Amino acid sequence: MLAAGFERDALTICCGGPGRYHYNLSIMCGDEAATTCEDPSTRLFWDGVHLTEAAYHYIAEDWLDTIVGSVSAKASS
Repeated sequence: MLAAGFERDALTICCGGPGRYHYNLSIMCGDEAATTCEDPSTRLFWDGVHLTEAAYHYIAEDWLDTIVGSVSAKASS
């Protein structure tokens, strides 16, 4: 596992078909032949284009920490 609970192979998508990084242009997420990972919270990408909910959460948490830190610093000066 990497930081924030993501798996070591960060480029492997959660929903797709057979192929490198679980990505296959002929089998898209939502197709009958597509497969999904067991735990999307350990993956950065859902389908090769969109981030997973966990990835968006991690980004939003960092942004909010930055904003709150900036506001707190201004309020204390």
